[in-house]
Amino acid sequence: MKPLVKLMTLLGFPSIAGIILAVLITSKTPLDLTELSRKTGYAKSHLSQTLKLLHAREIVDFYVERKRKYFIVNKQGLLKALREHINNLIDSLNQLASVSENPEFRNLCNEAFRKVKGE
Repeated sequence: MKPLVKLMTLLGFPSIAGIILAVLITSKTPLDLTELSRKTGYAKSHLSQTLKLLHAREIVDFYVERKRKYFIVNKQGLLKALREHINNLIDSLNQLASVSENPEFRNLCNEAFRKVKGE
C-alpha cells in the first residue's frame, strides 16, 4: 500500500488517493462507499471528495446498481496519469540540461533522462 500512496502523492494527489486505489486494486469485486469506508477507516465524506477527484482524472470509474455507486480502478486512466507524469519529468530534465552552463550538471540531467526513458 505504501508504494501506491507515495506514487499518488508524487502525482499531486492526497495520500488517501493511494489508499483508495490500493484497496480497489486488491479487491476482487467493485466496492461501494460503505465498503471503502470500512476497509480504509476513512469517513464516507472524505472518501467521496477524493473519489470525485480520481473520477475527474479518469483514474476511478463507477456504476450505479440499486441506488448504490460501485467504484473500480480505470487502469487505462491510471496509466495515462503515470505517462503524463513521466513525460513531465522528461521535459523538466531536458529543460534543466539545456539551460545549465555546468557540464557536470548537464551530464547528470542527461543520465537521469536516459534512466527515466529506460535506455
